[in-house]
Amino acid sequence: MSPNSHFNITPSLPLLPLYYIMIIFCAIESLSAFSLLLYKRFHDNSLLWSDRIFEPITGFLLWVVLHSSFRICYLIFVAFNLMPNAFILRSILNFSGWAFVQFAIATYIAGIFKAIPKLTFHRQTACKQAKFIPAYQSVLFIYWIFIITVGSLIFVLSCLRGYFQSINERNSFVISQGILLIILSISNIVFNLCLFKYGRLLVALTQESVKLTNGRNEPYNAYLKKLKTINFALMVIVSWSSISFLSWAICSIKVKAKFDLPTILSFITNICYVIMIMAAIIGIIRGQLYPKDINDTDMTLSTISNVRWSQTSIVQTNSTIET
Repeated sequence: MSPNSHFNITPSLPLLPLYYIMIIFCAIESLSAFSLLLYKRFHDNSLLWSDRIFEPITGFLLWVVLHSSFRICYLIFVAFNLMPNAFILRSILNFSGWAFVQFAIATYIAGIFKAIPKLTFHRQTACKQAKFIPAYQSVLFIYWIFIITVGSLIFVLSCLRGYFQSINERNSFVISQGILLIILSISNIVFNLCLFKYGRLLVALTQESVKLTNGRNEPYNAYLKKLKTINFALMVIVSWSSISFLSWAICSIKVKAKFDLPTILSFITNICYVIMIMAAIIGIIRGQLYPKDINDTDMTLSTISNVRWSQTSIVQTNSTIET
């Protein structure tokens, strides 16, 4: 069920198949993300953590695994009516799942901010392009402020929401739920702006970088396809969820619906999330199919997949593209 669920969370019998479908879809998403995370960590030796922050791709996959796992737990609790009086636990599971996908997108966007300066050193307009990009310390500060602040607010408000539900305090329940949905919606709006501006800029810079390579361009083309797929998928997610969360917040406060519209909207949102995240995962998998034994002399750039958060030189003449 969506964060904008009924005060009494008990799915009607005709809607139970929707819960089963959502559980299956989330399980596929979780298994795919976890398998790819293990592959990149142990087969490709990709780092998960470097210099006080998660790496863009592996960090994204880790948060996706947590998101889908918490969604599965919550949906199972509701569909099979497990621990029906554990309102606080259910509320935490519900909103934590949505918070984790926010953290996944934030991790990817942080990687974009780190990658762009490394792709502008060859351009005469590098200074103009880079002056709008936050410095490393700023990216680090904003990232962790977002994680800690949003995570704390989601946890506290989820506990309050569950508590108010347990004592049948509907007004307080609706207010706490509305605030939660508004927080998620605002986060998604900011993400959408970042992906629209800086995601497109990263694609444009990478396309220019392809022109500077000599000989084999397959890795760059593979990276471009992966980058475009991930950007498109995440933009669809944040666009839809920002609208849906905000709409549900308004409806939950202003409208006391007596039908199952929230559950139906939840089904659409869950399926949209799974499909788009799976599209991003497939984009990463497609990149893995390209050969990595590329001549180092053909490579003069570092891209988001192998960006390390250490303070290294922008010019990396021996770097290779990890797709």
